[in-house]
Amino acid sequence: MADKKQKRVNILLPSFGIRPTGGFKIAYIYANYLAAVGYSVTMIHEACGDLQKKPEHMISYVQDLLKLAAGKKNWFHLHKKVHCRYVFSLNNRTVPHADVTIATAWYTAVVLEQLSERKGRKVYLIQGYEIWDGQTRKVEETWKYRDMKKIVISKWLLDIGKKLGAQNMVYIPNSINFKKYRLKDPVATRGNVVAMIYRERIIKGYKVGIKVLKRVKAEVPDLRVILFGPEERGRNIPSWMEYYENPKQDVIVDDIYNKAAVFLCTSKHEGWGLPSMEAMACGCAVVSTRNGGVEDFAIDEKTALLCKVDDSDAMAEKIIRLLNDQKLRIDISNAGTEYVRRFQWKQSFQTFRQVIDGKV
Repeated sequence: MADKKQKRVNILLPSFGIRPTGGFKIAYIYANYLAAVGYSVTMIHEACGDLQKKPEHMISYVQDLLKLAAGKKNWFHLHKKVHCRYVFSLNNRTVPHADVTIATAWYTAVVLEQLSERKGRKVYLIQGYEIWDGQTRKVEETWKYRDMKKIVISKWLLDIGKKLGAQNMVYIPNSINFKKYRLKDPVATRGNVVAMIYRERIIKGYKVGIKVLKRVKAEVPDLRVILFGPEERGRNIPSWMEYYENPKQDVIVDDIYNKAAVFLCTSKHEGWGLPSMEAMACGCAVVSTRNGGVEDFAIDEKTALLCKVDDSDAMAEKIIRLLNDQKLRIDISNAGTEYVRRFQWKQSFQTFRQVIDGKV
């Protein structure tokens, strides 16, 4: 148990989280851990994270509630003792009193800064440099809040915080479930198969990814491409590319990660890069942009091959290089699979709990 008196922890989320995302996944993992060791955990999901609500947001709010009622949110299994709330707006009325309240995105940090002292100590889980919506000044202001303990999930984010003059920071790296994400199919027997997540967001570099894969196909005619993501198949995906819409985790592990020789990540920014880490653990050789977060575990020419953001020629060339050089691919794969195991949830949970208890 956490203490004789059960500690109450709130976790603030900027949307209903109906579609799987890495930021929500990490928040849910920490919620499950805290509930399992005896904390009273409440996840408060807001309809949308806009600073100014608009009339049309009420329609989206109702639509999302209907999806929840229909059981649409089933991509992550929460501990039975984790309580979930779905509200239109995060505020003093909708956020219960607690010993600790945790923000998980820049907008929720803005809300947290304004909440009363009865919501407990303030902790800010910084999972990315969230400037892609043109809110750079507002995002960076949240890093400078003096009364918040800040958890950064990657060394890249830690460096940004230091440059901004942020205080009260602690580095707690992410991990994955290595019992789930593991090598099943031998690396040496994998064919010319490349996997990539497809999300129609500019920050994910999906258009660059399609361009890269087309070029690789021109050089490697028997190339098989497996794309997957939470959205419907995009119109710009060529018919010869396979696409899995919102696949279950066992499908991702067995039919994608363990079948691919190479995993491609084209993101412009990543707070951490969970899919790249998952792919490495399953035996993929990773080709990635230098997008920040992945560089905690993706070391160029050792555990992965890295390229500049948006450099489609370099990404294509490195994929072709791996497919044509079996020894290099196997060496990169083996090194990556071994290296990611340095990041263990046990250590991260211990430090996270110390932060929650005010001991760090």
